[in-house]
Amino acid sequence: MVGLAVQLLALGAEARVCAPPDEEFAELLAGVGVPMVPFSRPVALVGAAVDRGEADPARGRVHRRAVRHGRRGSRGM
Repeated sequence: MVGLAVQLLALGAEARVCAPPDEEFAELLAGVGVPMVPFSRPVALVGAAVDRGEADPARGRVHRRAVRHGRRGSRGM
């Protein structure tokens, strides 16, 4: 995605990359002059939630409510 954004900028188009708000993404994009739009949570937090069974990586969500109430929901997540 970074390479595509760089090429689009070189052609005069506007380009931004959405990425988790981790420092490594910000540094990478800033290093090549691509604006970053932070979204979601840092990768480490999402990964930790997956490890604890509090997230569904296929859907990219953290299931805080289900975990807080000790249930997984009707879809077996």
